[in-house]
Amino acid sequence: MKKIINKKFKKFVKDCIYKYSRCIDSAWYMGDINYMEEDKKDGNSFILAEIYVDSFYLTANYSIYPELEKIWKRDPKLAEEKMALEVAHIVTHKLHELSICSYKNEEEVKEAWESTTEIIGRLIYR
Repeated sequence: MKKIINKKFKKFVKDCIYKYSRCIDSAWYMGDINYMEEDKKDGNSFILAEIYVDSFYLTANYSIYPELEKIWKRDPKLAEEKMALEVAHIVTHKLHELSICSYKNEEEVKEAWESTTEIIGRLIYR
């Protein structure tokens, strides 16, 4: 039987994604939000959420793990901070993609650097 997700938590997640993606001028990146049934760990740490960014189609799909809901119940502000961090991956995605790619040229790196700088510039100008 599939676990039922708290409606208030689902609204919280969606609101955070929308709020923080608007902050980085990337509200069009809204994709699917998948609520996972089991926690996931990286070593000894729980993974709270993951994002898959498709920079070609301008979408971002999120996987939300049960540990994030537990944190949200204890400390909603901390959970919101964690969601903001996840959304921030939209900005750094292209740089990450290039850094792990075995073949890249100077123009690709410069383009990723400039687009990231543009977003950061808009943020600090506000």
